[in-house]
Amino acid sequence: MTLRTRLALVLVALVLAPLVAAAVLVLYAVPRAAADRADSLVVGARSGVTNDISQTCEQVQAAAVVTGRMLGSSSPATATRRVVADGLVDWVAVVNDRGSAVSSAGQLPSDLINEPWSDCAAGEAGGPALNTELRVVVANTPELSSVRTSDAVDAAYLDDLRSRLGITADVALLLGGRVVASTTNPSTDLSAAQQLAESTTADGGVLSGNGITAAVAPAGPGMPFTVIVATPTPGTGLLVQTVFLIALVALVVAVGAAVAIARDLTGPLEEVTDAAEAVASGDLTKSLEVRRSDEVGRLARAFNHMTDELLTYVTELEGSRDALRANFDRLGEALSATLDLETLVPVVLETAMTSVGAGAGIIMLGDENGGLTLHAEHGMRTRSLLVPSVVVVGDGLLGAVAASGLTVRGEIGSAPVLLPGPN
Repeated sequence: MTLRTRLALVLVALVLAPLVAAAVLVLYAVPRAAADRADSLVVGARSGVTNDISQTCEQVQAAAVVTGRMLGSSSPATATRRVVADGLVDWVAVVNDRGSAVSSAGQLPSDLINEPWSDCAAGEAGGPALNTELRVVVANTPELSSVRTSDAVDAAYLDDLRSRLGITADVALLLGGRVVASTTNPSTDLSAAQQLAESTTADGGVLSGNGITAAVAPAGPGMPFTVIVATPTPGTGLLVQTVFLIALVALVVAVGAAVAIARDLTGPLEEVTDAAEAVASGDLTKSLEVRRSDEVGRLARAFNHMTDELLTYVTELEGSRDALRANFDRLGEALSATLDLETLVPVVLETAMTSVGAGAGIIMLGDENGGLTLHAEHGMRTRSLLVPSVVVVGDGLLGAVAASGLTVRGEIGSAPVLLPGPN
């Protein structure tokens, strides 16, 4: 695996790690928050609906009391009309001791006027209405027996209730396990209302299933209906798709950015590597284009300086090699041409001087007296340097070198003690 690939994978991992963590958090937290919100919505709506129904039951009872009191000074017809006109209830009737209505006012479906007359305060209902009956005794008309009042809790009532309370959930009223009233055009499928009512506990509760979240309130005194308030359970399908698309787009962007960054970082290294391989193969003219001023640019400038120095050094070495080869060729030609010592010694001296880049030199050979005699000189006199014709071994600088066999470095005419050079 190349450096570029490893770097790209690391960059992608650095981007994907927080992205995956965020996606997991969103997929967990958002549905949970939506579910909690739905639970709160139906619980609050249930409380509002049950309270309103209980208050309506109390109002129905109060209307019966008002009607009974009016019978002492007004006729049954007058009393019933006034109660309905005041908007206390939808329907009111005065009943005689035979159970027949002496007078009634208001509108109520006929199927809701039946015996026995239910009492909402006792948790009773004969249909989608809140009823009550109040026993009365009227001095002037002893045949009058009771006052019956009723308020419909049909779909219109529930729609108005939902509007007044500002709730968006749908409401259904059950009586005897059967839906007797519900909001019109519901956004929630209330077909499972009976099953929800049967599956709830005696104290009611919040249920979720079949795509709805519902709060159930059981029937009781003052509220004869089982109340179900339901709203669609927030779906997570769209959220999952959105998160997936965002993650996919982020992955594509991250991979593209990682590849671009990795190429930008490793591209100059590849150029340096290719140039180094070219230099290793012998191409010392290879150089890098300096396009940046950062560390990569410094590396390119250092590489170019190194190749320039290498090229200079190799050029000098090649020059020295060529010169040495020419000198050896000249020496070989001299040896091939003659074996005369006096002829060969100057050639050897010049070859040696050229090989080491010297400007002057002498060759002294041993004589029969054990000393050294000058046989060749080049450049010494032109530089005003002393050229000894004879040197006694062990005497002076040259004699000391001849006696010890060690090479010394220094200037002629300096102190007699010189640093010895390498053998």
